[in-house]
Amino acid sequence: MTQGLPVTVHSAHVGEDFEVHYRWHPYFGRMVNVRRVEQRATGQFLRIRGPLSTVITIPGWMVDPIACAEMTSGPPQVDLAALLELKRLVTVSTGVQIWL
Repeated sequence: MTQGLPVTVHSAHVGEDFEVHYRWHPYFGRMVNVRRVEQRATGQFLRIRGPLSTVITIPGWMVDPIACAEMTSGPPQVDLAALLELKRLVTVSTGVQIWL
């Protein structure tokens, strides 16, 4: 086996449907079908077919309701001054006024 390449693992989950529990994923709350399970150095990844039949790869923990239930957004992480500067740059470069 070549180091660093993902390893396809046999899994009873292939062909099963799971709900995406990670609230910041576009498929949150939707059912996806597992097409393949891969074990990588950074963890387990699932090749899934989503609601629009698009096949993508997501980390396995995104379908784990317990792991995802513990995640919260926390306090805002963007400084107001940075947002105002971004607004200025967008307005200058596009001529479109953005309201904050």
